[in-house]
Amino acid sequence: SIHDMMNAFEADESITGEVENWLEPFEQWLSDSKSVQIDSVTSSEFYAYLSEFEVESDFDHWQDELVFGYDEQANPIEIVTTKFYFSAMRPEDNIDSYALRGYYNALLHQYVSPQSSFVFVTVWVYDYFVVITRSALLRNLISATAAVFLVLCLLMDLRLAVFIVLVIVGIDVTLMGWMFMTGTDIQIISFLQMCMAVGITVDYVIHMAHSIAEQKLDENAYAWRIKYAMVETGGSVLKGAATTFLGACVLAFAGTVAFRSFFVMLAGIIIVAVAFGLLFAPAVMGEFRWIYSGLGESEEPMRSHHVYAGVNVSQSQSETDNNAGGGK
Repeated sequence: SIHDMMNAFEADESITGEVENWLEPFEQWLSDSKSVQIDSVTSSEFYAYLSEFEVESDFDHWQDELVFGYDEQANPIEIVTTKFYFSAMRPEDNIDSYALRGYYNALLHQYVSPQSSFVFVTVWVYDYFVVITRSALLRNLISATAAVFLVLCLLMDLRLAVFIVLVIVGIDVTLMGWMFMTGTDIQIISFLQMCMAVGITVDYVIHMAHSIAEQKLDENAYAWRIKYAMVETGGSVLKGAATTFLGACVLAFAGTVAFRSFFVMLAGIIIVAVAFGLLFAPAVMGEFRWIYSGLGESEEPMRSHHVYAGVNVSQSQSETDNNAGGGK
């Protein structure tokens, strides 16, 4: 069956050259050195001859390709693992390449048990990742978003939680556009950063949305709500984004592509998160005020309407009184 397997691989159009293996040189060695044919030896003779064959100087390179199992007397009684090599034409498309891997394994398993054999090529490990990465990324994004939504539901009003999650979904979709615009493929670095983006970007959105919704002002006083949120919260959010971006800028000049790719994705996450957190979310909350209606309202809306404006006024009056007292 081993010979039939090798013949099947060598007959395939995508295989270039012959299958490299120790079996054919071993058969030739038996014939030349021992004057016996491989079909005429017993099992114990086969392993004894094979052990002798692998240590001879002309064939010692096969030692790493043969791992024996031994009996209590340290006699080889079986081949635990071994390798056969072949060269194949690899398609340019990763998905087609991984499909070819499946074809080769199916061909191998026609002659050898699938429980004890497989075709392995290092690059196909990454082809497999490319094949599953889109579905894996989608599953991770859905799971992370669902987890964020559950936490938000525990901490704030349902309407606000739904709104924030929808903004996060918009950020994720925009980040995919960012990847397309910058020519960033879905690989291990971008995959991880896209998953991390859900946790990173929610901070930008939740701070602004919460700041706007929870102000003790009349729901119609949106201008005061946004003014307070932008000054008190927006400034802190923007500073945090700026320092994170500056801290990552050194990666833009790295000699390694992986580090530069990390910077491109992180820059996109920060830019998109700031745009949605400081511009998009406040604008939508101003247009659809039912998102925060009833949240943070005072029992005396008209009086509370002047709270923000009255802070500086009372401070100024206090300063005037103090100055007047000091003059006396």
